[in-house]
Amino acid sequence: MDVLLAVLAAWDLLWLEFWLALFALQRLHKTSNYPGVLTAMSPHYVWIYFNKNGMHGWISLGGTILAVTGLVH
Repeated sequence: MDVLLAVLAAWDLLWLEFWLALFALQRLHKTSNYPGVLTAMSPHYVWIYFNKNGMHGWISLGGTILAVTGLVH
């Protein structure tokens, strides 16, 4: 019984890794079509955004995090 559970767990892990790799490749392909998306992850633009918007920038960041995580109803 323990061997069967170990085999099933390994099979599930294999499918999960395959699915995540496929998803990562798809996102990489989509991102390569729009390289400007990568600039959004630059700390330089974050610094400019918060210097320009001050406290409102932090409030908008908080609202974005709540919306993305699904905590706002």
